[in-house]
Amino acid sequence: MASCAVPWLFAPVTIAGREYVDGGVWSLTNLDAAPGGRGARVLCLAPTATGAFKAPSTAALVTEEMALKGRGMRVETVTPDAASSKAIGPNLMDAGRVEGVLDAAFAQGRALA
Repeated sequence: MASCAVPWLFAPVTIAGREYVDGGVWSLTNLDAAPGGRGARVLCLAPTATGAFKAPSTAALVTEEMALKGRGMRVETVTPDAASSKAIGPNLMDAGRVEGVLDAAFAQGRALA
């Protein structure tokens, strides 16, 4: 439930006396949580970098990538290509699109390999 708890939309979830909200409230990429130091390689999958979330997600990506690169890490980011963006559609939470999104994402991943 905490994964969907977004302030002003859904109340935080209290677990053992502490309140929790969706990690996306802190960061759409969570790159700041990547462990490692100089020379570490980080692969960031950023499915939110599409549609209405593209601008804020891209801004977060740039900022957080720079921080990791400043620590000597190598960062590679994968964002939805045109087919994946189309499959995702305007609503990232539309469960009816899951199969199409998985197919498009798999095809995109195969093309990267």
